[in-house]
Amino acid sequence: MSSRWLRPEVYPLFAATGAAVGICAFSLIRNITGNPEVRCTKENRAAGILDNHAEERSTRKIS
Repeated sequence: MSSRWLRPEVYPLFAATGAAVGICAFSLIRNITGNPEVRCTKENRAAGILDNHAEERSTRKIS
């Protein structure tokens, strides 16, 4: 009997879980840094609705 704590059969499971966590972290960071509606500071949250049309045009392409 092998007394190994980590078996080689679970390596693909760890790889798939690691890839899923990486994709979720990338999506979260991308959304927080790129979306103008996400406001992390208290002052920005107190500002209310964003009515800056110049910033809105720069974040999405309007044809």
